[in-house]
Amino acid sequence: METAADFVTEVCLIVLVPPITTLLISLWVMFWVPTFVYVWCQGEFAAAENGAIYGKVTWTEETRYSVLVYLFGGLWGAAFISACNQFIIASAACIWYFSPRKTGEGNENDKDVEMAITRSVYRMFRYHLGSLAFGSFLVAVV
Repeated sequence: METAADFVTEVCLIVLVPPITTLLISLWVMFWVPTFVYVWCQGEFAAAENGAIYGKVTWTEETRYSVLVYLFGGLWGAAFISACNQFIIASAACIWYFSPRKTGEGNENDKDVEMAITRSVYRMFRYHLGSLAFGSFLVAVV
């Protein structure tokens, strides 16, 4: 707990990563839901039978596969954004943990960490984007 508190104290902007991720997932859902409803409503409409309130939409095989693929894509996108969040936090923690301590400035526990979050985002895009996409693909499949 003490080490985690030291990390959050010294890399205080890390507390902004989860809210930003929540915002990104919210934007993803706000885009995905209306377009999913559009894909869902593709097909032939039939009138209600036996006094039912709602009619029925009959899908072709192509529409059925489109709905399944779009559903999978929505899950994969949300899992990918979540994986990026986890990677940025873990990478920033590693950068902080393995960085050398500051010398000669009074507090012996301060680490020499500059732009840990920015470096983590760079690492994510430069080296690990494929692994994160593949891992989120597996999560979406399961």
